[in-house]
Amino acid sequence: MIVQEPEGTREETPEELIFTEANEAEKIENKKDYISRIEKKKQELKERLKELKEEEEIERVKSILKRLDETREKIQKDIEEQDEKNKEG
Repeated sequence: MIVQEPEGTREETPEELIFTEANEAEKIENKKDYISRIEKKKQELKERLKELKEEEEIERVKSILKRLDETREKIQKDIEEQDEKNKEG
């Protein structure tokens, strides 16, 4: 008969802790890279916006910029929360 430990009672080994920390760090780095790509895209759109004449197209680009800002803020908040969580844990 195999006895299983109840979930949440098993402690992680040092190797597992290091692996978990490395995974979390990689996730944060990926998010930071994504923020950089968002910033680059925003710059491209701002340049394009300067050249546009049609109001409909201008509004569409402004809408995209707004969504990119919202996405960036959400990701930044997530990174900050993860950093806090990692400092506590």
